[in-house]
Amino acid sequence: MKLNWKHYISILLIITALIFEWFIIGKIYWWNVAASVPSIFLFVLPIIILILSIKEKKKLFFIFSSIILLFIIIPKTDINPYALQVQKDVDDTAIKVMGWNTDLWDMRDEYDGLYEFLVSMDQDIYILQEYEYSDNWVPYFIDRFDEIKSHFPDYEILTSNQYVIISKYPIIDHELSETTQVLMAKLDIEGQETTVIDVHIRPHVDLGNSIFTSIFWDYAKVRHILRTKGFREIEDYMAQAEGNPIIVTGDFNTTKFMGGLENISGQLEDTIKYYDKFLTNTWERDGRFLWRIDYFFVNDEIEVLSYDTVTNTKLSDHRAMFVILRLKDNKKVASEL
Repeated sequence: MKLNWKHYISILLIITALIFEWFIIGKIYWWNVAASVPSIFLFVLPIIILILSIKEKKKLFFIFSSIILLFIIIPKTDINPYALQVQKDVDDTAIKVMGWNTDLWDMRDEYDGLYEFLVSMDQDIYILQEYEYSDNWVPYFIDRFDEIKSHFPDYEILTSNQYVIISKYPIIDHELSETTQVLMAKLDIEGQETTVIDVHIRPHVDLGNSIFTSIFWDYAKVRHILRTKGFREIEDYMAQAEGNPIIVTGDFNTTKFMGGLENISGQLEDTIKYYDKFLTNTWERDGRFLWRIDYFFVNDEIEVLSYDTVTNTKLSDHRAMFVILRLKDNKKVASEL
């Protein structure tokens, strides 16, 4: 087969995708900015290859090339390939867990509906972020412990930094990470020590400065270093809890296209595979949910029955995540510690 410029463009697209996969994604700070575009746009690449084949008599090369490119990019998109396989299991004895970035707690809640919303969800464990207010983009901490307790009198309440964990099960220990991007808590769930890792990784860009200024890029570089430390802290807590049930959830401010989640997703199960929808986006801007930056991971000591989301844009720009799960056989009993 004689190659022409169209073939070379197809090959170049595949090679470029592999170079980015191996050497750039999640490793270089400026990529976080470039990868901020909605990952759905990645499908433009295989479409380009198919367009190149329109006037070609032998199209097999282009079809094959587009398929190769699809295999490379689909893991970096917010598409859920498991949607058609999902069969939700029902178990009244299972544990219901909610993960949610509240978007500055009740600061933007004009309808006074935050607590009503949380209570109505009727969860066993709530793992929440952004328990704080903001003044001109500068966050500051608040104290709403008594309010929370009044709405959840039969629960244990943990507030630390910007994190809140509301649990029907005893909270036996907790630790805030050095960078404050991670809160680790140990729960005694029916005698099993279960580690909950509540996450809020810092944003990668400063929207208050132009992309054409050095301040913007200096900020992106510093944030990349900080974010990388946050991911390592998550991994360290995971290693400490090895052998016990582990839940890792929160706002990672990271898409799979940006990278950084590989070590976590490589060790834990992404509960999105139990979602019955193809589009998994969790964060909106200007009224459009175009990014998935919130995740819910578990280890193999946990059996997942279902994953779902609820949207309440009156309260938050993040969708709330809901996972129903069961703990498998215990390997370390909390009462023995």
